[in-house]
Amino acid sequence: KDATMTLKNQRIDIIISDINLPKDNGIKFIQEVRKIDKTIPVILLSAFTDTKYLLEATKLKLVDYLTKPVDFKTLN
Repeated sequence: KDATMTLKNQRIDIIISDINLPKDNGIKFIQEVRKIDKTIPVILLSAFTDTKYLLEATKLKLVDYLTKPVDFKTLN
């Protein structure tokens, strides 16, 4: 909820989110982001390589879907 409020009130250049969030999941969070802003670049991090998550993520127009552990050199 805090991140969604921040997105509504401030200019955000990029979102990097984990798929596991404390009260929800990253897929649902990014779905909410897309209702507010369809163009903001989003990178989703996950330990999941399950097809279910990958298929849901592809619908969200992500910049990338990175599996953990993340090689942070790939973010350059």
